[in-house]
Amino acid sequence: MRTTRCQLPVFTREDDGDIPRLQGLRYPNIADLHISTEGVEKLLCNLNVSKASGPDQIPCRLLKGLAGEIAPILTEIFKQSMRDGVMALNLEKCGCNPRVFKKGGRDLAENYRPVSLTCVCCKILEHIIISHIRQHLDHNIILSAYQHGFRKLHSF
Repeated sequence: MRTTRCQLPVFTREDDGDIPRLQGLRYPNIADLHISTEGVEKLLCNLNVSKASGPDQIPCRLLKGLAGEIAPILTEIFKQSMRDGVMALNLEKCGCNPRVFKKGGRDLAENYRPVSLTCVCCKILEHIIISHIRQHLDHNIILSAYQHGFRKLHSF
């Protein structure tokens, strides 16, 4: 997989020295994110091969079948992206298609919702980051029981 670096930073680094400290409970800072080859390989092995490939046209069947060979390379790309704050150019592309029908007449554009096809490798990195954040929030009991949207085992 050829990776070229984007010129625009994906993650912004801002000066946090002037942020006011709020009164109330103090929570520990989130730990550094460690991306392991074994974790990336596990995610690749669990891919659904019937899902559509993204704009990079790399099928999930290929990524899953070559998980052991691809995982070390993807791990290094992910680590470099996190370290440099820059996403590899071919990972950040996505295509948006108005293809999912909602309701009403099929001849009206407003009756379709857009679907964003993102690169599968980018989704894997997003999953790693989101899991890390959720683990921190759950471990430190930062979210209340009323904040249950998109959380496993927390719906009413």
